[in-house]
Amino acid sequence: MSLDGGESWSEIISDTSRIQLSGPSLSPFSGFYVGIDTQLYYWNELSGELDLALTLEKPITGLYSSSNSDIEFILTTDELLALDPNTGETTILKVLSVSNETNPELPNRLQLHQNYPNPFNPSTIIPFELNQPSQVQLVVFDALGRQVAVLLDEHRSAGLHRVSFNASGLSSGVYFYELSSLTNGLKARRNMLFIK
Repeated sequence: MSLDGGESWSEIISDTSRIQLSGPSLSPFSGFYVGIDTQLYYWNELSGELDLALTLEKPITGLYSSSNSDIEFILTTDELLALDPNTGETTILKVLSVSNETNPELPNRLQLHQNYPNPFNPSTIIPFELNQPSQVQLVVFDALGRQVAVLLDEHRSAGLHRVSFNASGLSSGVYFYELSSLTNGLKARRNMLFIK
């Protein structure tokens, strides 16, 4: 890595076979994404800093950017994801088959998965699946049933989605998250544990 236009260089990782690079970002900040194993970093050329943007479950095998959009595409060993750099949210576009099996079908109903990590401090990921495009709401409640956050209230495509929840302004304790499909009236609820 060079901070002075190539006059001098510093080694940040010795095994460059694990590194994936994206093209220049179209965000207001000048920079690009770097994938190393399961971690995605953003190199901000203005500040000269490499910041952790995202940690995935599977190793990153490719990063791609579109010339007419600020969406970044991340390819892992078994998924193709879209990353919105403005929100940090990822959406799974396709689950890749790693054997002779056929591609997995869409879920036959609304599925709300357990958040991870759980317990968490201060942020966690809440995954859910939709079998059809739906208007969905994802709401967090405290142990007394009071609404503490609305994470989603929008139309989402069919497939697997992940939403990040940051509880840094809340007290430690048990919280519930509820996914509602306003399109077909289905609801699912789970609990999670926030520990400061």
